[in-house]
Amino acid sequence: MKKIAIVIIGATILMNSVNADFETYYSKYSDYGPYTESYIEGNDLIDVRKTTAYRYYKEEKEYGDYYLINKNNSMYPYIDTSDFIVTNYSNWSETIPNNEIGRNIQTRDVYYYQDMKKVRYIHFTDLHGYMHQLNI
Repeated sequence: MKKIAIVIIGATILMNSVNADFETYYSKYSDYGPYTESYIEGNDLIDVRKTTAYRYYKEEKEYGDYYLINKNNSMYPYIDTSDFIVTNYSNWSETIPNNEIGRNIQTRDVYYYQDMKKVRYIHFTDLHGYMHQLNI
């Protein structure tokens, strides 16, 4: 028991005699991931980029046969005065679409995130002590 205590005390003294200086370095960021609508606060490890995304659809008048009200053929008794075709929404894009007649534009804020890449190396510099004490 006495030998174990002496070995533990000796190892503690030897480990405390090693000094090292350190400086924090960050690795590069990864590529931006896909955009999201949820916001996360940026810090040293996460880079946040906010942008506006746009999408649009267009309303177009559907042109067909022309009939006057109360004068149309008995085979076609109905006239729809608000006959519009609505196209599907485009995909979300960061490019601002042209403002054209009949084009309805939607906007929203989106966020892109970059995470720090994993640490690949740890460099110790300016170490003071004996080589047999530098077991890591």
